[in-house]
Amino acid sequence: MINTIHVGYQYKHADDFKMTIGIGRYWLLINTLSPAEFFINEEWVVCNENQIIIFPPGIYVDYRAHKTEYKNNYILFTTDEDFIVNTPCPLGTPISVSSQLVFNYIFHMIAIDNFSKPKNTESNILLLYRLLFNKIEENYIKLKNNELNNHSSYEQDLYMLNANIAENPKFDWTIDYMASQLNLCKGYFQKIYKKQFGFSCMEFVYHNRIELAKSYLRSTSLRIKDIYSLCGYNNPEHFSRHFKRITSMSPQEYRELYNKHK
Repeated sequence: MINTIHVGYQYKHADDFKMTIGIGRYWLLINTLSPAEFFINEEWVVCNENQIIIFPPGIYVDYRAHKTEYKNNYILFTTDEDFIVNTPCPLGTPISVSSQLVFNYIFHMIAIDNFSKPKNTESNILLLYRLLFNKIEENYIKLKNNELNNHSSYEQDLYMLNANIAENPKFDWTIDYMASQLNLCKGYFQKIYKKQFGFSCMEFVYHNRIELAKSYLRSTSLRIKDIYSLCGYNNPEHFSRHFKRITSMSPQEYRELYNKHK
């Protein structure tokens, strides 16, 4: 059984829109029709237009407009239907859809059924939700297959990028810049990088910068306040924090320990 609580069809929000909602026992399905930001895995992630996110019951959902007016389709509902409860699609993760017109039609029909309450509406709603989740799953499988193919094609480029980072760690390596070198969007680049290596691209940058700093500390008498800028850092606090996190000691402690044992 499915009980539709609320439907929004091509719903418009102001550019300062922000929502934090505890959805309790409800499911929330959002279809972005313009870019929006969602708080996913402890960070704000920009979701492009024509994406769908399925949020299960019992969580808080934070999202907001991204720079301009935000427009979406959404459904708040309860269900015990197996094809939803055990959907193979990832929950709380944006899924790109290639047939937005089809999804607009389904959301429109669900909205009409929900507001007009015609006879046999329960069977109508069930069919519409089945169609909706079938189309989401279809797009997800297609996306997953494309990612597998694309991932292997980017492997050599990723290793080349790492070689460039290791060769010149002091360069102003940003996620945006690195993604642009592979002609990828920021989010997808971060995803395939971490899947390939098991750590983030910025972790690799920081580790190489600290290795360079350790080399300066061992082989020169440069003051620590002069070393951080040679390693790609803009301020000493940021440098010292990364150094201690990676080596478990301060730059001064590292230099003293090296001098003591050389």
